Amino acid sequence: MKAFIVLAMVGMTSCTKSGSDANERLAREDVNFLVHTSESDVAELERGLPEGAKRLGGDDLSKRTATEIATVRRQVLDLNSAKTVVFGVANLEGKWLATDAEKDPFAGNPVGQDMQRVFEGTKTMPLSGNVLPRERKGKQEGAYVATSALRDTKGNINGYFVTTISLAEYAYRLHEALKSHWSERVRGAPKGGDIVPIFYVVLATPNELFPAPKVPAVNVDALKAEGVFAKATAGLSSSNLTITGRKFAYAVAVMPRLGGDVAVAVLHSEP
Repeated sequence: MKAFIVLAMVGMTSCTKSGSDANERLAREDVNFLVHTSESDVAELERGLPEGAKRLGGDDLSKRTATEIATVRRQVLDLNSAKTVVFGVANLEGKWLATDAEKDPFAGNPVGQDMQRVFEGTKTMPLSGNVLPRERKGKQEGAYVATSALRDTKGNINGYFVTTISLAEYAYRLHEALKSHWSERVRGAPKGGDIVPIFYVVLATPNELFPAPKVPAVNVDALKAEGVFAKATAGLSSSNLTITGRKFAYAVAVMPRLGGDVAVAVLHSEP
């Protein structure tokens, strides 16, 4: 399984330590929070996907329907609260037999171009997950994919219960989690101290960055210039920057529960 990196960023050019220590400290706290959030998200799937696979297994997987998948999601508490956005039954070649998505967002290919990386793990583990290259509506992107084996009545693997979320969608999920975290943190504070700070969340792979919606392009470019993925793989890192005249701080860290090829970024600036 490859690793996600979390990045909390606040600027483009190096700035002095004066007034920046708080930004950097809080950026590191933001990143640690998101690492723990990703661990919780994967733990839900580790508990729920194998249980769902038990309920969906059988000799003729071609008869599985979107309604059955949706029913299993409601019945299994951890799947009902899971943060991935598409669930489906796939055959041994990695093609959907049924999915709960109204429209197939991955052109019939739920696992992507490197399905063996995920499927091999299901032979020995209840859940196998990784970040894989994907094609969505004709556009190349990345996605987190998790699978559990489906078995026939003799116990042989005859398909997979698959769930997935694009990295852009997951960046948005993390942004919303951090937003809620900060809203709770400042609740009840004296006037002036009850303002949620400015922050942006970006996921990074060795070759691409996947920002949450509304992250300014200049901030994404700044992260690229910093080489944040490489810094994240070297361990939790943080620094101070200035973007368009505003002081920021960023922190980066690997998200090991998601795999080894992704980083997440949070640009942080005090209001």
